[in-house]
Amino acid sequence: MAQLVVDSKLFSTISTLAVKLKISKAEIVKRAVDNYAEGVTKNTKKNRLMAYSGILPEEEADEILNSIYHSRKSKNIDYRL
Repeated sequence: MAQLVVDSKLFSTISTLAVKLKISKAEIVKRAVDNYAEGVTKNTKKNRLMAYSGILPEEEADEILNSIYHSRKSKNIDYRL
């Protein structure tokens, strides 16, 4: 198994966080990797929608995204047909 090499600045940051949060350095690294992986997964899911980027004017695209976000929160949607 290969070892991870960490430069002194990163090690210092990890050490400082471990002291502040009162958890181990290994836990700091684990949480950081887990959060990064979660962010990558979320961005991948949005990429399907981003296939349309550049087709719509920016204002129209923002309006559609806002509509999607609001409709997820509120199930009372007013359809304008």
